[in-house]
Amino acid sequence: MIIMQYLEKHNRITIAEASNIITTISKPSVKNRLSELVKLGLVARNGKARGTWYSKKLN
Repeated sequence: MIIMQYLEKHNRITIAEASNIITTISKPSVKNRLSELVKLGLVARNGKARGTWYSKKLN
C-alpha cells in the first residue's frame, strides 16, 4: 500500500500529505483508509483534530 511505503521512508504522514499522494480517491476516503490501518494495528494516530498525524506502529 502506498501509505505504508511512504511511512517506511518518512516515518509520519498527515491526511493532507496522503491525499496529495493518492489522487485517485477523495480526502474523506483517505481518512477512512488511515482509520482502517489504525484499527488493524499497523499505524498509530498521533495528535488531535487538525494536528493529527500518523506513524508506523512500533511492535
